[in-house]
Parts: sequence; C-alpha cells; structure tokens
Amino acid sequence: MKISDGRVWHVDNLFPSAYNQNMKNPDNKTITLEKFNLVESKELIDMNPIHIATVREDGQPSLSVASDVRVLDEKRILISNNEMIWTPVNIEKQKNVVLTSFNEDWAGLRMTGVGEYHAQGKYFDMTAEFKSEKCTPKGAIVITIQKVESLA
Repeated sequence: MKISDGRVWHVDNLFPSAYNQNMKNPDNKTITLEKFNLVESKELIDMNPIHIATVREDGQPSLSVASDVRVLDEKRILISNNEMIWTPVNIEKQKNVVLTSFNEDWAGLRMTGVGEYHAQGKYFDMTAEFKSEKCTPKGAIVITIQKVESLA
C-alpha cells in the first residue's frame, strides 16, 4: 500500500499491536468458526465501514465500501446495498467474497464467505432501518462467514 509520501507499507504495519485481545491467536491469525461468533464482535462490524471484495465475470477483483451493516447471527452479516452497482452482479455470478471491518482503534477482522443478493423478501425488508434522506436501499446482501482472521 502506498502512503501519500510515497512509502510502501506492508499491511501488518497498518494495525497496531494494541487490539482486541479476544481476537488474538498467536499461533495463527485464522480463527475457526467453532471458536468464533460474529455476535461477540458486533462492535467491529455493526455500522462500521466495511470493505467487500468480489470477483468480476472476467476474473478481476472488485472492491466496494458499505457502512449500513448488521450482524444477523453468529455466522451471517447483512449489508444494505445503497449504491453498489457491481457487487450484486458479481455475487450472482460468483458467490465468494472477502470482507474487512475495523473500528477507530484499527482492531479488525478479515472474513471470507459466500454472499447472496436479495432484491425483495425478508432480508430486503430488514434494510428499511437504513433508509434515510440520502439513500434508499436497493437490496440486501447476506454473507455467510466461513473463515475469520484477525487483522492486527
């Protein structure tokens, strides 16, 4: 990653060592789902900006940002599609996604899973809480998390 003054930083340098100790796994940053519950990390996910990476039809990566996000349960996250154009298209063709979420202290998670897009139905109805003067949800993305890594 290039910083504005031209330096290149390794991603590990971007996250200070003072992070949520509950996420620390010194032998391996990957946390298995048997040991991880999204509900216990709501403060890192709910209403914090997240990045959602998908794969385009031509195999190239695509990255979007969303802030209308809620943990549904221990394995699923709801994202309101307010402005994303390509993310729903990409998920329809190739369901694998990667999410990153972090708080103001740079404690964060990288979550890998599969996405589903809902233009109507119960998940779309859940996005009504995100409606504002600035945006109206166009759909709901539900991500079922399969792997979690601490970003520290």
